[in-house]
Amino acid sequence: MGQNHEDATQEYRDAFSQRERLRHTVYGALSAWDRVQLARHSNRPQGHEAAAALFGELDPVRGDRACGDDDAIVTGIGRWRNQAVAVIGCARGRSQRDARKRNFGMPSPSGFRKVINLLDFAERHQMPVISFVDTPGAYPGVESERQCIAGAISRLLWKQADVNTPTLGVILGEGGSGGALALAMADRMIMMENAYFSVISPEACASILWRDGAKTAVAASSLGLLPEDLLRFGIVDEIVSEPKGGAHRYPVEALCRLREVVDRHLDQLLASGEESDRRQQRYQKFRAYGTYATKTEESP
Repeated sequence: MGQNHEDATQEYRDAFSQRERLRHTVYGALSAWDRVQLARHSNRPQGHEAAAALFGELDPVRGDRACGDDDAIVTGIGRWRNQAVAVIGCARGRSQRDARKRNFGMPSPSGFRKVINLLDFAERHQMPVISFVDTPGAYPGVESERQCIAGAISRLLWKQADVNTPTLGVILGEGGSGGALALAMADRMIMMENAYFSVISPEACASILWRDGAKTAVAASSLGLLPEDLLRFGIVDEIVSEPKGGAHRYPVEALCRLREVVDRHLDQLLASGEESDRRQQRYQKFRAYGTYATKTEESP
């Protein structure tokens, strides 16, 4: 009986070791399209969940003072080292019912106006602002167009550029289109290892450029949407590593790693100087986007 137990234990250990080796091999060779699908995994930590895990239960801030509220974006006041912080979190929903309520994480104009109101409040009370972004993009429906979705996004971009308090953007999963850009535009931007940030989805890119949905994987690899691409471009300031297997398998460990990085960046932002310095640094950061160098062919 004892020998059989030892054999079974050793067999289990060997199988566990083999599984870990396979996991490292598989997750070490993922394509851009594989990473996009990981970013969309339904079990990854969502924005409102990360906000609650890092800053405690939020005192909610609801409504846009115009025409309603938007459950796709959760805003509120949390606590960080005995200091109040303004927090923005995208919410996609877990159950099918909750996902429909939150419009599958696609914000409406009300959501963007709600964020503007929160930024105004944070500015008056000198609170740092942290955004947890996980959205496929702004909702493109008829009602959104009727309420001027483009105007709401552009006003939020303007406010993010001008707000006189430290801001930090965190890309947790999907960072799609102008909806994500407006929420993530900040003094610092950090990304989870298996997140993506792009002006357009790979599917839409393939449809427009090649008119062929089979080219989605090619589009994903060509868009430069992965964290390491954006770090090289100077758009992202740091990448938060995930446990092998992804944040959807180990959400608690992933959020612990995120907390360490968020704490460090908040410390640096709060020590970064006066309002005029902060705005100037933000201006220089955004002006540097899109800078490129041309290489001339050498003469034979």
